[in-house]
Amino acid sequence: MTFRFPLQPVLRYRLSREEEAKQHLDRCRRSLEEAEQGLRLLHDARDGTADVLRKQYALETDFPLVQCAYRHLHLTDQRLRKQEELRGQALQAVRRQQEELRHCWQHRRILEILQDSAYREHRREEARQEQKTCDELALYAYKPRA
Repeated sequence: MTFRFPLQPVLRYRLSREEEAKQHLDRCRRSLEEAEQGLRLLHDARDGTADVLRKQYALETDFPLVQCAYRHLHLTDQRLRKQEELRGQALQAVRRQQEELRHCWQHRRILEILQDSAYREHRREEARQEQKTCDELALYAYKPRA
């Protein structure tokens, strides 16, 4: 008698859900990395603009160039705020997906434990049936002497 776990289709489904959750988590992590990379680039651009402003003040050059640098600095600050919001959203998405992956893993693990338990019970039942057959053969082979 072969072992057949009645919840095997559910276990396969849970495993596929866990794999999908892992793939989605990888995508969320990549978007977080992209957001952080964009944030670093904007910080570098802002620092470069600030350096230009400092040099212009030191040289006491023309006002229109300083005004243009200030405008650029202001726009870069706005883009930084938006990028920080994107990074925050990406971080929240990663955390949500980690929680979803943990949830999928728990459901799959519960089914695996049930499967192991059912298999051990199946093996005990097989051993009991085998012992019963051996006992019956021993009783059948025993002939009382008259």
